[in-house]
Amino acid sequence: MHHPSDSSTDRDMTWDEIDALLGDDDPLADTATHSVERFETITPTARAILRTEQVTVDRSGGFGAMMESFDAPVVELFFDYAGQRISASDPRDRFFKAAAGGMRIVKRDFAAETRARCLLESFGAIDLECMTEWAVPPGSRAHYLLKCDGDVHDYCGFTAWVVPQLRKVGWTVELESGYPYQVVGADAPDWYARVEPDEQR
Repeated sequence: MHHPSDSSTDRDMTWDEIDALLGDDDPLADTATHSVERFETITPTARAILRTEQVTVDRSGGFGAMMESFDAPVVELFFDYAGQRISASDPRDRFFKAAAGGMRIVKRDFAAETRARCLLESFGAIDLECMTEWAVPPGSRAHYLLKCDGDVHDYCGFTAWVVPQLRKVGWTVELESGYPYQVVGADAPDWYARVEPDEQR
C-alpha cells in the first residue's frame, strides 16, 4: 500500500535518474511521444552589456566606517545557447530547451564559459564576487567591474580597444543607452575644423 510519506515514490527524480532514463537503451528515446528527448550540445556565445551602476566602497581599511558611493562602469555577462540566455551567475549545470517533438536537455559548456571569463578578466575586468570591499545594489545583474578606481581614460580605452577585440572573437557586446564612456569609431565620418584668431584677444 502506498503511504503518503514514502519519499521513494513522492520525491523528484535526480539528474542521474533522468540520464539513465534518456540513455541509449531507452526504447522511447527516439519516439515523438517522448516528452523529453536526448541531450543537446550547444556551443555558447558570450554576450556582455556595459552600463554604469552605483557602487559602494568600504575605504575604512577596518578602522571605523568610511563608505563612498559613486557611479562606475560594470559588465553584465551571460551566455547565449542558441537563443537561450543563461546568466553567468546561474547555478544550473543544465537546462531545458524547447525543440520540435518535445523538450531537450542542454548541458552547459563550462569549459567555454570559463575561457570567456578568463578572456574578459585578462583585459582588467574584476569579478564582483571576489571584491569584499565593493558592493552593488541589491538586484543588480552586474558580474564585473571594469577597473578599481579607474578614470575616464581607462573606461574610454576599454570601449575603444577591448570591445572591438571581444567582437572579433565572436562576442556580442552592447553599450546600454546612456553609457557615458562611448567613443567615436574608426568608421565615423571625417571631422573638420577651422581655426580663426579672436580679434578681441
